[in-house]
Amino acid sequence: MQTSNPQITFISSIKEKIHLAQYEALKEVITQLIELYWEIDKDISDKHREGWEKSSVTQGAKNASNIKTIHNRNKTDPQRCESKSLRRC
Repeated sequence: MQTSNPQITFISSIKEKIHLAQYEALKEVITQLIELYWEIDKDISDKHREGWEKSSVTQGAKNASNIKTIHNRNKTDPQRCESKSLRRC
C-alpha cells in the first residue's frame, strides 16, 4: 500500500512535534542540572569561607558522588534481582 502525499506530510509533522518536544525537554533538564551544579559550587564556597577545612568539603563531595541514581540502584539491587519475574539484572 502506497502512502499518499498528505499522509506523509501529516506523519512528518507528528514526528517533527515529537522531536521538538524531546529537544525542549532535554534543554530543560540541562538547565536544571547547570543550576544545581552552580548551587552546589556556591554552597561549597560558602563552607570554605565559613572556615570549613578543605578536606571536610572534599570528603562530603566524595560521599555525595557515591549516591546512586534510582535507575542505577535498581539495576544493582540484589533484592530486585532475586525476583524471577525480572529478567534484566
